[in-house]
Amino acid sequence: MINTLRSKIAIGVTFIEAAFLLFLAVMVTSLVKDILHDSLTTKAQISSQLFASMTTDAIVTYDVASLDSFVNVILQQPDIAYARVLGPNNKVLAQAGSAAILAKTRNFDTSINKVNDDIFDTYAEIIVDGQLFGRVELGMQTNSIAASIYEIQSVVAGVAFAEIIFVSIISFIFGGYLIKQLTQLRVSAENITAKLTTGEKSQIKSTPLITIRRYPLSEKHLMS
Repeated sequence: MINTLRSKIAIGVTFIEAAFLLFLAVMVTSLVKDILHDSLTTKAQISSQLFASMTTDAIVTYDVASLDSFVNVILQQPDIAYARVLGPNNKVLAQAGSAAILAKTRNFDTSINKVNDDIFDTYAEIIVDGQLFGRVELGMQTNSIAASIYEIQSVVAGVAFAEIIFVSIISFIFGGYLIKQLTQLRVSAENITAKLTTGEKSQIKSTPLITIRRYPLSEKHLMS
């Protein structure tokens, strides 16, 4: 009985702790995921703007050699999958990256959640004095973000599992101590009840009986 009650206490505490840690893990993972996604989106936008600024003069002057140099330089940056420079008629002036990636029609992404090929596609237009001269396109790999999220999830899951085990052991030990104290309290209460009951019975048995005897009244007593 005691072991069963102790086990129920440990299981109940562990279940509550697991539910709380699951909620906390989901919240933390979601928050970190949003931060990483916003960071990559901002990085892609800034990189495309810098790339556009770097190639503006070369596009205006139609300096293809410089554009080839620029796309090769930008491709050496971390997480850059491809770089492309297009003229005013969407004519490709320079590009660098995997041939398989460049051969595909790229759809620009507005959110990392909508990326389906592990590449976040973005662009920046090149406008000089209100005239559109072309645009630059960049593709940033999202594999590093996915790897970071997976690593964070693994760490959070490991910490949560260790805490659940720790709480289970502590609750099992504390539950045994609590049950022991409650058992002693129950035994003490039963002993006190038994003593009170025995004392009442003894008092009833030891109470003397009062008997009333009747004496006949004599004539003398009546005259007086």
